Amino acid sequence: MVFKKSTKIGVIVGLNREKKSIPNHKNIIVESGYSFNAYLATKKLIIQNVDLIVNFGFAGALTNNLKNCDILIPKKICNENFSFKNNSNLLSIYFKKKINEKVKTENLLTSKKILKKISRDKKVSAVDMEAFYAYKAASEGKIPFVSIKVIFDDSDNPIPEFIIKSLNSEGNLRYIQLFLELLARPFDVFRLIRINKLYRKSIVKLEKVANKIFLDN
Repeated sequence: MVFKKSTKIGVIVGLNREKKSIPNHKNIIVESGYSFNAYLATKKLIIQNVDLIVNFGFAGALTNNLKNCDILIPKKICNENFSFKNNSNLLSIYFKKKINEKVKTENLLTSKKILKKISRDKKVSAVDMEAFYAYKAASEGKIPFVSIKVIFDDSDNPIPEFIIKSLNSEGNLRYIQLFLELLARPFDVFRLIRINKLYRKSIVKLEKVANKIFLDN
């Protein structure tokens, strides 16, 4: 599969800060949308006549099969009702070749809340906040869609509860709330330092993967 130089790619990320990982290119349009807002953001991309939609950004591991900085192109994506939809096989194969390193294919769950684990019978290994919503909008618009993720938090490095409590409805950190959480439990600052180091490492990986995906190589 080869795209023309004029192919317009719409990219949907869950968080505004993930936008910074996407390289600037005249044929790449980026929108962000957290949770259901991803559906609306994807609709914006469709209005701009994109040829395909790539959901890109971080996901969390729900099983030991996935670790921090693993690349995931899930075979299937599901919502909280475990209604599974296929990730585009054609686009998955194309982008795996562009990435040219090990890519995992475990199924991805889109959840309204941050999860750290799930029962094995659900047959999902990772979680995000926006992929299924973006898929739904792309499907309605009959636009080819693929979700590509880099794993951030995993079983060895879960997101601390005090950070989860400090996030707003858009997934952004409320610094005053974080300060209050740390004031109540000062030793949590060491966990904050650890997760911040993990985040910096993960951002480097995210940018590396984005350059492979979205730039000619």
